[in-house]
Amino acid sequence: MSAPIETKLDNGLTVLYEKVPGVKVVSVQCWIKTGSVNENDKLSGISHFLEHMLFNGTKKFKSGEIDEYLDAKGGYNNAFTSLDVTNYYVTIPADEAEAAYEVVSDMVFNALLLQSAVNVTSKPVFNPRAGYVGFVAPAIYAIIVQQILLMVILLVHAAGYERGYGYPENTSTFTILCAKITVYMTIFAAVFSFFFTIGPMVFGIQLHNSLLEAVMFAIPYGLSIALFGITLSVFARDRDAVLLVMLMTSIPFVMLAGFIWPHWMMPDWIKYFSYLIPSTPGVTGFLYIRQMGAGITDIMPKYINLWIQVAVYTVTAVMAIRWQQKQKQFLI
Repeated sequence: MSAPIETKLDNGLTVLYEKVPGVKVVSVQCWIKTGSVNENDKLSGISHFLEHMLFNGTKKFKSGEIDEYLDAKGGYNNAFTSLDVTNYYVTIPADEAEAAYEVVSDMVFNALLLQSAVNVTSKPVFNPRAGYVGFVAPAIYAIIVQQILLMVILLVHAAGYERGYGYPENTSTFTILCAKITVYMTIFAAVFSFFFTIGPMVFGIQLHNSLLEAVMFAIPYGLSIALFGITLSVFARDRDAVLLVMLMTSIPFVMLAGFIWPHWMMPDWIKYFSYLIPSTPGVTGFLYIRQMGAGITDIMPKYINLWIQVAVYTVTAVMAIRWQQKQKQFLI
C-alpha cells in the first residue's frame, strides 16, 4: 500500500489520495475542521445539527434523493461530527467514483438549508439530555403495535384450540374473515391512537406532519398485521408458546425494519424475507412521516409494499380459515 499523496489546491483545500491495491471501492471523504469544541453554550449542538441539514436537500438533489441515487449505484453515504472535525463521506464501487465526488461536493457546497428542513431536523438530531427518543419513538411504537396485535390474535386462537371450540358450520369463510378483521382493526385503532397521539403528548415527543398522513399509512399497516396474524393462526395451539415466540421475534423484527441494520448491509435472502413482515415498511414509513415530515407520495414504495402484503395475506388468511373450518378449530 503506497503512502498517501497530499496536494494543496489554490483555494486552500488539502487533498489526500491513497491507493489500496486490489480494493475495487472508492471512499470519497470531506473533512471539515470544526466540531463541538468550536461551539459556545448558545450554539451547543450546531455542528451536529448542520451535519444533518446537509442531507435535507441540495441544488441537485431533493431530500431523500441522495440515498436513492447512491443506492442505485451500489454505494452509500454517511457523516459524523466529533470534537474538532465533521466528516461527510461516500463509499461506492470504483467505477462509480464520479457519483461520489458529485454527491459530496454538492452536499458541502450547495446545501439548501431550507427552513422546512430546519423544522424537521431540529428535533430528530441526538440531544444529550433527551437521548434518541425523539427520533426512534415512531419506530418503536410501530413494532409494539404490531407485536400487541399479533399477540392478541394468536393468543385468542391458541385459547380456542386448547378448549376445543369450532366455527359455526353454516357461516361462510368471507363472513368470518370480515368479522375478524373488524374486531382486530378496532383493537389496532385503539392501540395506534395511544402510541401515535396520546403517548407522544404524555412523554413530550414532538411529531411532524399531519396525523392524516399517518392514518392513511396506518390503514394498510393494520390490515397487513391482522391478515398476517390470521394466516399464522394455524400454528397457534399453545398460549405459552405464543408468548415465547412473540418475545423472541421482537428484536429480529426491529433489526429487519432497516433503521438499525441498514438493508444494504443485509444478505439478499434476509432483505427479501423482511419484505414479508408488516413492520419492515411500517417502521421506516412512520419514521419518515412522523419525524421527517414526509408525505405518502414520498414513501410510496413502502405504502405499495403494505398493500401488496394486504392482498397476499388476504388470500392466505382465507386459506387458513377454510382449513380451520375443516379442522373445526375456533378462532374469533
